[in-house]
Amino acid sequence: MFGDNVMPPRKIFLTATKMEKSITSAENLSKHAANRLLEELCSMGPIKSHNSLEKLKSYISEYIKFLPGPLTPQKYCNLDFNPEIDSILYGKILEEIIEKFDHNWPVQENTLDPILKQLLIVDGATLLILTESLNALILALKETKNERKIFVISIILEQLLKSDSLFSAIVNTCKYQVQNVIQQEEFDETWRKLVQILVSLPNRVANKLKNKIFDSFLPEKYFKIICFHIAHAISFINIGLHYDIKAELKLLSFLISKLVIITNSENLLSFTNILTEWCFENKNNERDIIQNILKALDTSSIEPIAVLFLKYCDINLGIYQIFGDILLNSNWKYILTTKIPLMCYYKDDNLIINLISYLAQFLNNNRILIELLMKLLDIWGNKSALNHTSVEQHKYITKLIIMCVRKCKHHLNRNEKDNIQRLLFSGISVHLESTHIILRAMGMSVGEIFTNELSESDDAPKLSFEYNNMPDEITDLVQSLKNLAIEIKVSKEKEQIKRNDLITENIEFNTLGDKKLYELGIECNLLSKKNIEEKYNKNNQISINNSKESIILSKQNLTDNIINKSNIESDSELDSDDDLIPYDMSHDTKVSKKLRPAYLRDLRDNLVNDKNSNNPDIFSESLQVCEELILSQLPNDDVSFAIELLELFITLKESCYVENFEILTFKACVAIVTIYPKDCAEFLCRQFYLEVDKYSVSQRLFFLDILSYSARKLSTIPLHENKKDIINEAKMKQKTKEISNKVSLFINTEKSQQYKILYSDDFDEFEKSFEKDVKENWREIVDKRIESNTKRYAHSIKISKTFENKFGNIASSFFYPLLYGFGKENTCLNSGLQIFTDQENILLIRFLETLSTIMIAAQNCLLASKMGKELLELSWILRYHEQAKVRLAVIENVAAVIIAIPKNTIVNELFEICMEIRLWLLDLSQNVISGDHDKDCRDLGAKVLFLIDSIIGTIGLPSVTNLLTPTSTNSKNQISNNTSTQIGSTWAGSGLNIDLDNIMGSKAKQTGPAPTMNQLASNSPQHQIKLMTSSTIGYTSPMIQSQQQKQQHINPAFFPAFQ
Repeated sequence: MFGDNVMPPRKIFLTATKMEKSITSAENLSKHAANRLLEELCSMGPIKSHNSLEKLKSYISEYIKFLPGPLTPQKYCNLDFNPEIDSILYGKILEEIIEKFDHNWPVQENTLDPILKQLLIVDGATLLILTESLNALILALKETKNERKIFVISIILEQLLKSDSLFSAIVNTCKYQVQNVIQQEEFDETWRKLVQILVSLPNRVANKLKNKIFDSFLPEKYFKIICFHIAHAISFINIGLHYDIKAELKLLSFLISKLVIITNSENLLSFTNILTEWCFENKNNERDIIQNILKALDTSSIEPIAVLFLKYCDINLGIYQIFGDILLNSNWKYILTTKIPLMCYYKDDNLIINLISYLAQFLNNNRILIELLMKLLDIWGNKSALNHTSVEQHKYITKLIIMCVRKCKHHLNRNEKDNIQRLLFSGISVHLESTHIILRAMGMSVGEIFTNELSESDDAPKLSFEYNNMPDEITDLVQSLKNLAIEIKVSKEKEQIKRNDLITENIEFNTLGDKKLYELGIECNLLSKKNIEEKYNKNNQISINNSKESIILSKQNLTDNIINKSNIESDSELDSDDDLIPYDMSHDTKVSKKLRPAYLRDLRDNLVNDKNSNNPDIFSESLQVCEELILSQLPNDDVSFAIELLELFITLKESCYVENFEILTFKACVAIVTIYPKDCAEFLCRQFYLEVDKYSVSQRLFFLDILSYSARKLSTIPLHENKKDIINEAKMKQKTKEISNKVSLFINTEKSQQYKILYSDDFDEFEKSFEKDVKENWREIVDKRIESNTKRYAHSIKISKTFENKFGNIASSFFYPLLYGFGKENTCLNSGLQIFTDQENILLIRFLETLSTIMIAAQNCLLASKMGKELLELSWILRYHEQAKVRLAVIENVAAVIIAIPKNTIVNELFEICMEIRLWLLDLSQNVISGDHDKDCRDLGAKVLFLIDSIIGTIGLPSVTNLLTPTSTNSKNQISNNTSTQIGSTWAGSGLNIDLDNIMGSKAKQTGPAPTMNQLASNSPQHQIKLMTSSTIGYTSPMIQSQQQKQQHINPAFFPAFQ
């Protein structure tokens, strides 16, 4: 890995001088590129077109040329240099770029843009670069609420975690550098921040992704990835130590300490296994660097990692080769001699054997193990301690005592033996007095073992107890204590198996630790097995010799091979006769989809540009994606651009065939109107009333459809919002298996007693199922008991769910611009030319239907009463239109008003006009002579009349039905001639006789014709303003002027109070 060639001093000096000059110029160029990129980012705003994105990418490409490349031995040995990057400027660039993330960039189909990847994920990152990158991503992750952006940032963090950035940052951080005090403090603070980010990153991502978190951020896998980078860095730094490149191992120890504290120690098992193998083999002197790292660990992290080593190291090899003289460290000494043996207890015998075996290594130098034995015996024989400790902990202390006496029996002097025997016999008597059979058995077995181990000759008297009357589990326990720590020597056959284990899949490793490091990289998807095998077969350079350069796989073999996530069929699945391997095209993107625009301005250009619009693929794909782009991007754009797009779509022609062209354009227009409803609705209304030659009838109908559907969509209320939750809860409820009742040994002979058959299959799982059922249902049982014994004097009020009508605030923008254009001259509804009558009727019908839809959408809005009043006046004018479908639409308008306006508002504000319309509907639907000739109009009129009667009934007025009787034509004409001078023109020729002076409240004789009902309504105070506006509105259409004279007379029987 590191070369042995040494250059002459003069040549080195000249080379270094030239290199320094080139680095200085490169740094100036990098700052210039960074400033240009930052200026472009601050001035461009959101990405709105493909051209602006490509321009941004070009600036990024210029800047990433100066970022550090992958870490190499030459750079670590200072034979190669990277230009220094301004980390603060780099962080600002990342913050600005992250703000530019949108639905299309930088991730498409879960693939990160390669140019941005080189900017955010720097393989040769330094501490400052990696810290700035993580800070920018985490800050954006914390502040954003956009699910798409959260997903993109999580993908970037995952790829950054799996890259060489962390490995490179660790190596560069641990490399010794000459710094002053201030620089050193800043450097250490930056490292602490980076470590804090690393240990908290899974929680940060999980808080945002919730149940959609990636596997890489689950604790088990996440900490394995971190451990891979740490182990890789330790191996790399160890090689540098051979070339006198100093390292600050305290920083690495600080990172390991944080990992041990923050996570379950079992997640670091793979890391400790790698260190264990390196220490046992020690082919490249890894033992020294590992022991120095362990010595510098924080006090709080020593116990978990020590327990890992003690549990999982081979008892035949021990842990002395891993720990060395670490016992001389005060923190480690306290953990190994006090906390683990005296303050904790473990069930693993390996831990006990490894711990005592390690302490026994120091018997020649100090008496630590003997002192520990004395303390353990004192606790073991203490009656109070025996009564206040658990059986498991006492068993743990007993095993420690047995191991201690077996390891130190040859190092005890006479005085120490006497003290041990004194403590032993007092402890045995305490155990024999205990009522617990296990404690008695442990006391007897310890007494036997001690007398055997401490006896000076075979003829010395020995202690012996009888265990015949004790249960089998007691005898097994006694036997296990006697057989504890029987030494087994390593056989040569086992060593041969280990050598064979170094070869796997045509790759030969130098040590078993290297192999485990490789397997960990494969497990975490950091290395590609296929790529490594190909490199081996091609170059035949993977085989690792015993030289110092081959501690680990070369960097190209270990870390440049990011896992290829696509599934590739194995050779075994292919025909043996096939010469060519079929290419996997399952994940390929269709050519047509590549033509889809990613931004709204690109969509506009594709539809406007003649070259693109005449291309069937571009035109079709642009229309397919237009609604999605509008809904995702237009809310962040300008209103003027929305109007521009709307004008484009309402006039768009089908230059090439597109399936469902009308539906796609309609959906696009509705999406635009729902995003900016006020301005777009007013624009459509203006376009609807433009000159006749401006738009065709179909286009104007298209405008009305957009308005009506948009109003309906804006006012939609989600009726089944929690339907999915209800379904999920129902699925989660699992049926519990009914188990048989407990078997009773007493037989109840009463006839009323019911018995259940206990089948043979119930016996197998009887106890298990019963215990499981009790554990699962105890809470349900308690809740039922509480519920049955609880008296309730009041019940909580169920609050009904309410929803905001988004159409309420912009209803006037839909209704009034459309309504006030009616009746104006030279419009589509009043052209003044006879040839356009049919077109005007078609438009009028759709116009009235659109007003009805808007009125229904405005239900419960503040302007609903005013809008209803206007719509009823329009309906009164058009009630005698010559076209039956127009009259049907008029009746629908009346029904829409009655439905949309509350009853109290109708009674208080619209009562007079509703009474007039009611009488008209009564005549229309029930008078067979003067009623409407169209059956649909009569049927709908009767239904609306019933609706009005239901409202009149709520205020205490009797509903009037079946009052008009058929009369002959002669009598009708006679009544009409006799009363023509007394009633108004409104009721002339109706066959009804009423003196309208009573309604006006005047008893004096009046000359001339009586005023009509419309005139009476207009003279009321609430209609004074309407007289001024009605002339400008222009409701009197030429189509209905002939119908306004067809008024009806009212029978006096209708108003008995005025007779």
